Amino acid sequence: MKVEHLPIDGAVKSRLRSMGIESLYPPQERAVEAGLLDGESLLVSTPTASGKTLLALLASIKALERGYKTLYLSPLRALTSEKAEYFKKILEPLNVKVAAVSRDYDSPEEWLKHVDIIVATYEKADSCIRHRSPWLRDVGLIVLDEVHLLSDEERGPRLEVAATALMKIAPDAQRLGLSATVTNHGEISSWIGAKPILSDWRPTELRESVYYNGKLYFLNSGRLESEEVKVAGNPLISLTVNCILDGGQVMIYAHSRRMGESYAHKLAERIGALAMDREGLRRDADMIRAEGRGLEMAELLASYIERGVAFHHAGLTHQLRRIVEESFLRRRLKVICATPTLAAGVNIPARMVIIPEVKKSVKDMSVMEYKQLAGRAGRPGFDRVGYSVMIASSKRKLTTLVRRYLSGEPEPVRSNLLRRISWAILASMSSGLVEDEGDLEEFMSSTLLKIQGIYDQRLVYRELDFLRRIGLIDPNSFELTRLGRRVAELCVDPITAVLARKVSSSKTMDEDIALIALSASPDISPIAYEAPLHMIDPFTSALEKLGWSAEGREMEVIGKAFALKLWINEVSEETISNVYGIAPGDLLVLKENAEWISSAVAELLLVLRSLRHGLYFMELSERIRHGVKPELLQLCSIEGVGRVRARMLYNSGFKSVEDIARAPLEKLLEVPRIGRELAYKMKNSAKASAGLGGEGHE
Repeated sequence: MKVEHLPIDGAVKSRLRSMGIESLYPPQERAVEAGLLDGESLLVSTPTASGKTLLALLASIKALERGYKTLYLSPLRALTSEKAEYFKKILEPLNVKVAAVSRDYDSPEEWLKHVDIIVATYEKADSCIRHRSPWLRDVGLIVLDEVHLLSDEERGPRLEVAATALMKIAPDAQRLGLSATVTNHGEISSWIGAKPILSDWRPTELRESVYYNGKLYFLNSGRLESEEVKVAGNPLISLTVNCILDGGQVMIYAHSRRMGESYAHKLAERIGALAMDREGLRRDADMIRAEGRGLEMAELLASYIERGVAFHHAGLTHQLRRIVEESFLRRRLKVICATPTLAAGVNIPARMVIIPEVKKSVKDMSVMEYKQLAGRAGRPGFDRVGYSVMIASSKRKLTTLVRRYLSGEPEPVRSNLLRRISWAILASMSSGLVEDEGDLEEFMSSTLLKIQGIYDQRLVYRELDFLRRIGLIDPNSFELTRLGRRVAELCVDPITAVLARKVSSSKTMDEDIALIALSASPDISPIAYEAPLHMIDPFTSALEKLGWSAEGREMEVIGKAFALKLWINEVSEETISNVYGIAPGDLLVLKENAEWISSAVAELLLVLRSLRHGLYFMELSERIRHGVKPELLQLCSIEGVGRVRARMLYNSGFKSVEDIARAPLEKLLEVPRIGRELAYKMKNSAKASAGLGGEGHE
């Protein structure tokens, strides 16, 4: 089917053709024939790079023509930005308003009523539902991207509850489920009320194989066949070099960060001797060094990039990861050694995907996880065939890999909502969809959990009793208490409310107790770090003072609290990473989580009438945001002043916003690292904050 024949605006057709999209892929054509452009709900399960996002875009055009919004649910912040940019680029001729939204979970986002296409993380969509955002009723297309993540322990319940609620808030909206790996399509399509569109067609052929003893083994019409491959020494290195010499790029998946860095180290020497864009790689390495100034991890990464190799994992900051991704997409970088999280991230294909150990952390990888990784092989427009290669260390392992992964079907998508029932109850009640036990029963009966026959009514009532006991639901009625409503609106776990109660009953409050309370919250993501032995006792004492049992998670909780303590006491990021071994990416995620949860705990403490402790956590949230001691918070509110500059100003005698506003310009120029332009900016910002009016350049 030619793009020219689609019943869409001619300017959009021209834009698609300018991007090289002249005809629809076969799965796209099937979706259109099945009624995609007529408002028909579909579950599209087709391989990576088969054009699923374009289907969402085409459906959104028709939704706009009918006067409705599109709400596109995506699992990751990076993906929301990527998808929003894609929509903006193609729909620019229509003057369509597109927005990507995430974070800030305590807002109905009223401004989105003026936006046509909203790309939101699962968490943000859940937040808007809990806040009863009125614009949700104007949604005419609901896109559930990466719908197989319903099986994910963390994101799955968010997606399931959000999708269930959206289908009730906008019951006539078209639903579009997208995934590369859904085998139990009957259950999923039944749940969202959609026709399944299934295809194994790919724009590049995928050849899945296992390497063992000089041969690649693959299945051909169900029969195991093999072909010899030229390998000298380490097969990982040889397979990689062979692919690069043939003009390809390679992704190597590692089951841990340490292994990813180890693979990059081994490959850097060999790959560095091959012909490549050395000048471009040097520029990429310089960008890494500039962005990660002083970080040993960044210097290590830059040294590998100069030789055409990089590692990629969550320990790197988002900016560092983006530099690596861009270099690979522009084909300067030849090899990325990445943890499997990259498979759920931005679209970065390679000619060859090598999986030396089919593990995720210490466990064997699921077939679904393997298929997600293997699906990255093959670059549309560059490769005719993509290759995925597992490496077997023995004949027995070869047999196991062939039987399980080459022959196996991905596991069915299973609801994980059973783990988060209390959380789901609060979400459904806050949304206004559930006002009594009958409504709750009807809501839960609309979930995938019910479709799959694993719904447990007794568990729901046990969780209801728990929520009543901890004061989130009125024991005499089916209503959220004031505390329960704030917990629901803030999108925090009920256990965080229990922690807030513990804090409110504490007679004293100090930094260690506050940080332990935050770190014990299930809303704070774990980090790959344990505190030094000499810091365990003070935080153990803080746990005891708080009266909280971490149930075997003590070291995890203390590790997070210690990392936060370093940060808010102005220890440099370089020292935190280089000396204490807390990866910059982990610190960034921890800071973002902790800033939000500290603010949320402050809100809960105000509801509990614990004003003094509430103010403490408000201030702590600001300290976490800026990474400073309390005395620097005022200075950090000035434009252009961060934690390092604030300390310099403070040590030079400038203690407050008023001090900066009233200071002679020449005095500010005496402070290290402050030039005339910055001094003007600081003075104007300080004067505005102090109500003294701004000034121009002197």
